[in-house]
Amino acid sequence: MKRILVGAVAIAAAALSRSAMAQGWWNGPEIGVQGGYAWGTSKGSINFGPGVSYKFDPSGGLGGAHAGYNWQWDHIVLGLEGDAEGADINGSLTGAFPAVRGIPGTAKTNMDFDASVRGKLGYAFDRVLLYGTGGVAFGDVKTSFFVPGPGNVGSTSDVRVGWTAGGGLAYAITPNWELGAEYRY
Repeated sequence: MKRILVGAVAIAAAALSRSAMAQGWWNGPEIGVQGGYAWGTSKGSINFGPGVSYKFDPSGGLGGAHAGYNWQWDHIVLGLEGDAEGADINGSLTGAFPAVRGIPGTAKTNMDFDASVRGKLGYAFDRVLLYGTGGVAFGDVKTSFFVPGPGNVGSTSDVRVGWTAGGGLAYAITPNWELGAEYRY
């Protein structure tokens, strides 16, 4: 469903771009690089005996590139963008799993790649753009479980798909360069 909504935003924006619009700091294509920090929660259970649950908080850095296109009408900015990042987001839980006392073990999670395709709606104050963004997100997540004795009791590795939403603030340093900060869930 999220892909359909993002596609609809792109179609509407393409149709509106043919109308007369005021030229502004935020009109046209964009391409750039970004870096940042990510954190979250990894939780679940494995079917080992009576079912063992785990929960821990992975975190780490990420960096990559983005590309998109913005249409500006007076103060309103509508855009579509995509990004892809290499990531080093890791976390683990070592010790007795909470669900079954006395079973020592380790659960580890790693995400080494993520990407998203999003729509953007913003309000421009001359060189400053305040915006909201949302769309579909992808992450390559690997999780493994180890218990002494039986050893590796399971692992998963797949690209997970979900939604993302957030907001940001950007400043146009020149007509061709901008600097910004963004938070996304």
